[in-house]
This record gives sequence, C-alpha cells and structure tokens, in this order.
Amino acid sequence: EAALAVTPLSAEQLRRHEARARLVSQVNGGTEYTPETEAIVRRNLRVIEQAMQEIHEAIEEDPNNPNLRELLTTIYQKESLLVDNAQRIEAESSQRTGI
Repeated sequence: EAALAVTPLSAEQLRRHEARARLVSQVNGGTEYTPETEAIVRRNLRVIEQAMQEIHEAIEEDPNNPNLRELLTTIYQKESLLVDNAQRIEAESSQRTGI
C-alpha cells in the first residue's frame, strides 16, 4: 500500500486557499451579493475547482510536463482574479448600502 506524500503549502498557496475559503464562506454566509452574482461566483468556483482537479491528476500522470504546470498557474491566477473581483463587488455593494 503506497503512502500518500504530504507536501506543505507554500505561502502563496496558503494565501490562495485562505482567500478562496473566505469567498466560499461569503457566498454561503449570505453576503450582499445579488442572487445572480452569487450564482455566477458559485458556477465559476466549480469550474475552477474541476479544472484544478483535472490538471493535478494530469500532473500525477505526467509530472515533467511544463505545459501542465503552466496551465495550473493560469488556473490559480483565474481563481485569484475571481476572488479579487468578488471581494470588490462585495465592497462596492457595502459602500452603496452604507454597511
């Protein structure tokens, strides 16, 4: 039975993980997002999560493929952009409502 290797998260990975967790918490916690915005954020999170999973699986099969690593970096950047945009939308919404 093969042991699973546990790789510690880098500071950047930890930051991304925490930002994503905050976003999921905000979406689940009833923030000021409109139902349409919430649906878009949820859908995009699912798409990004699925893409990350598929890329990680592909990297396990072909760990020396630089294209996969580049693709994973791109997906991480897209996730970061989604988190940043969702936080900006929430901040703008809070300013409009005076919260």
